Amino acid sequence: MKKFGEKDKLQLIYELTEDPFEESKYFSDSWGTFEIYVRNKDLCRGKINGEVKKYEWNLMYVTEWLVDNLEYIIGHDPFPLFQSEKNLNDILETAYDKEWEDDLEFDLWYGSLNTWIRRHAWRAESGGSLISDVCFYRRNDKIEIAWSNEDYKEKRIEYDCKKGSEYIDRKYFIDVMFEFLDNITEDLYQKDQDNETFKKIKNNFDLWLKRKENRF
Repeated sequence: MKKFGEKDKLQLIYELTEDPFEESKYFSDSWGTFEIYVRNKDLCRGKINGEVKKYEWNLMYVTEWLVDNLEYIIGHDPFPLFQSEKNLNDILETAYDKEWEDDLEFDLWYGSLNTWIRRHAWRAESGGSLISDVCFYRRNDKIEIAWSNEDYKEKRIEYDCKKGSEYIDRKYFIDVMFEFLDNITEDLYQKDQDNETFKKIKNNFDLWLKRKENRF
C-alpha cells in the first residue's frame, strides 16, 4: 500500500492486488484499491449490502483520467458561460436547472457543460465502476474538490460522504498528485511493459514531469 500526502489536507492511497474476476486480462494488472482523503474524509468509501468497502476496480481508468485532464484541473479551464463565488456543487445545480427559450442555445450550452464535466469529474471515465462522484476545479491558488453522491441512494452502494466541498492549496495539490501519479504509472508499466495503454499513460505523465520540473 502506498500513501501520498496527509489525510487532514489531501491524501491518495492505492494498492495493486490480484484481479478476482479477470474479466479483462488486458487491464487486470491494474486491479487494486484506491482511497482519496480530503480533510480527513474518505470520499470513495461506501457501504455495499451494509458492509464498508474501499473503492476497488481497475485503477488504470482513474489513473488515465487524471493524467489526461491535469491541464484542466490545475490550469485554466473556467466553468462555461458564468462564474460564481458559490461552491462547485451549487454551480452545477444551477447549470443543470437553467432554462433556455432557444433550443439551439440549449443544445450548445449542454454541449459545453458536458465537455467541461468530462474534464473535471472522473466519474465520466470510470470504466463502468461506481466511483464516488468527485469533481476538481481551480479557484485561483486553490483547487476545489467537490463531491455529490446523493443520487447513489437508489443503487446498491451508499457512500459515507454524501455531499460537500473543500479547498486545497494548489501547490500542495500538485505535489501530492504528481507523486501519486509518478508511482502508479510506473507500477502499472512495470506490471506489463507490453501493455500499450499502460505505456501510453506512463509516457504522457513523464511529459508532465518534465513540465513540472521546468515550470512549477
